[in-house]
Amino acid sequence: MTPLNILPSFGKINPSDASVSKSHVTVLDKDGHNKKPLYKIRNIFAYSFQTHKLNPYIVSDTRGSGTLYNTKKSRYFLMELHPNADLCLTKKNSFNVYTNDIDMLNDHQRIFNSTSKKVNLNYLIGTYLAFIFSINRQFSPDTVKKYFKRLRQLLIDKLVAIKNRLSYSAKNRQTKTYIRFSSGTHVIYLGFYFRCSNTCTQPAAFVLPNNQWQCNKHFTPVSGLSSKTTQRKGKDYKTVNFNPWKEVHSTRLGLKYNVIVKRYNEWKEKNNSDLKEVMEPITNNRKGKSTTRPFYKEYKNVEFYDNRTPQQVKRWNRLRESTIKHEEYLYHSKPFLLKENSTVFKKVSHLVEREPSYEKSEEDKLLDQLTRKRAKNWRRRVNNRNKLKKKLPALPVDFSGDAWNYYFQTYNINLFAYKVRRRYDLSNIPQCQYGYLKAKRLYNNYMDHKNLRPPIIRQPSPPQIISQPTQPQIDPLAHYALRVTQYENARAMLAFHQSSTAFKTLAPLLVKPTLPLMVYPSAKEKARLNALANDDTPSPNSNQPTNDLLPRQIARPRSKKNTPSTDTVDNCNTPSPGPSQTTTDSPLRPIARPRRRKNEFPPTPESDIYPFK
Repeated sequence: MTPLNILPSFGKINPSDASVSKSHVTVLDKDGHNKKPLYKIRNIFAYSFQTHKLNPYIVSDTRGSGTLYNTKKSRYFLMELHPNADLCLTKKNSFNVYTNDIDMLNDHQRIFNSTSKKVNLNYLIGTYLAFIFSINRQFSPDTVKKYFKRLRQLLIDKLVAIKNRLSYSAKNRQTKTYIRFSSGTHVIYLGFYFRCSNTCTQPAAFVLPNNQWQCNKHFTPVSGLSSKTTQRKGKDYKTVNFNPWKEVHSTRLGLKYNVIVKRYNEWKEKNNSDLKEVMEPITNNRKGKSTTRPFYKEYKNVEFYDNRTPQQVKRWNRLRESTIKHEEYLYHSKPFLLKENSTVFKKVSHLVEREPSYEKSEEDKLLDQLTRKRAKNWRRRVNNRNKLKKKLPALPVDFSGDAWNYYFQTYNINLFAYKVRRRYDLSNIPQCQYGYLKAKRLYNNYMDHKNLRPPIIRQPSPPQIISQPTQPQIDPLAHYALRVTQYENARAMLAFHQSSTAFKTLAPLLVKPTLPLMVYPSAKEKARLNALANDDTPSPNSNQPTNDLLPRQIARPRSKKNTPSTDTVDNCNTPSPGPSQTTTDSPLRPIARPRRRKNEFPPTPESDIYPFK
């Protein structure tokens, strides 16, 4: 390393340029020239930090210590150490900081000065934190100042733990290479960088004994090391006593006791009322499926230490008094050993026996997983929506009853209506504290009741032509003549019989018929109908005189051109409605005549048409 000697230049300087430090003091004369320093000038050594970005998408295993690689949670800034993790940190004046924060535009570099050739570990970790928080501004200066010393001490302890783990050779255990620092919603990982291999630049999330480490992508269990796990061996829970007596010591209370796990037997334990009260019923039915919890723990043989401290005696007395006080309100005994010659039973709830048919299919498991996910998202949406909804007036302190009726009668707020409930925050009402499934059921009932479900789009079916039978047209005059004949016959039969039975039978026919109202056609309409019947309609191109009673030809719009003649001539050479002709001159259009109003009355009906008067 080359020391940086920052001596002031020879020459005249201002008095404000004088610097006072622990290393040396520079004295100025009256003219402003430098004099000989009072203390010996020391050498200044520079230490630099520089960032390097790594690909964050190589390692996909983010379980356990692999959360270091999870970019959705946070970013890491790891300082590179000597390959042998030398705590002396000699012969090293530049430190690389590796990060998976690819959002940074450029790499950062910063130089720190030190008067010591061998950098102090405490000073190195402090400058490392100062460099990280200078480029990562998501934490406030007050937060950094508050936790700076604590983070520095944690990183020093982590470095010592890493060195001890690498030097061990007996156990196959792991030590993480980073610590987690969070403030509010911001999270960052700080630690030390250990490269996976020569071909992989990803950092190792943990180290192993014998100076071994790898990233989670290339990690394989180390062979040849004794693996001592703390997991219990498999036990046969079907036996009556599968677990021997276990002696438990409590240094906090200064006592010891024995505990054992047993299976409950209804016939053998029927005389023990305390155990029967705790265990029965052992089988519960939920949603049509039965579950059995037949195991229990037995606590007894409590013994106190001979040399108990006053603090242990005080803790035991406080525990006993609080337990006795709670039992008065609970109306049942709690599973605590309060006497030396007592036995306490406790039901084990997590040891469950289920029927073979209880196992769910893969579809049911996926459906349950989807339901749990939807319920979690629904709860999050409800909490966010309640912040924007109206707040209901507070209930009375000693209120007991139906809250919906109370709000309706007191404040005229009808919470029975679904639309009204959606406007208010109902999180404080016990009646509305239900889960996702009930909320979904209430919403579906509301949609079914109001018929607000979205319509089902179906393909349009081809139109069907239904032939309806034509009803025969009835002549009103002939129908009237028939009714008159039936009326006269009914009167004759009633005069002949003269009985009430005959009157009831002939009553519908004794109603005198009336002549239906007739609409008489006008003379103009008669002439038009006669012309249509005789087919005397003149053609548009004929020179026959047009009758006023016949429909007039539609007049064509006149041309805007000024013609010298008074007659209207078609200058557009519009072809005739008939077959196309190869003539150059088009025929003249008939001149439209003005309409005339004629006061014509319908003719008087004649006797041959209307015979009934």
